[in-house]
Amino acid sequence: MMRRIFSFRGRLRRSQYLLTLVCANIVPGILFALAALTDLPWLMVLLFILLYVPCLWVTIAAGVKRLHDFGQHSITWLYLLIPLFNVYWGLLMLLKDSDVGPNRYGNDPKGRFAGELTQ
Repeated sequence: MMRRIFSFRGRLRRSQYLLTLVCANIVPGILFALAALTDLPWLMVLLFILLYVPCLWVTIAAGVKRLHDFGQHSITWLYLLIPLFNVYWGLLMLLKDSDVGPNRYGNDPKGRFAGELTQ
């Protein structure tokens, strides 16, 4: 399971993507806020190194896998770094449905097959 979280391979459903964003960003944010209240600067640095860097990696990996889910290449993730354009791609990643059936990045995470729609 842990290997899959850090991996850039495969596909990720919308619900899994949203859950990953929440867990990888809000939980460390709460811990940073609590550390800031303690008035211990070394604790902030330690939390940054131990939490923020891996959480950033997980967030980027989830974004890449979500793009794979609707057939986009990994490099498309860089569009999220462009102001205003990132709003379009961010909403697309949250709202667009998966490709039905397998694509070049893996099987459909919903377990659907392209032939099911034509019958």
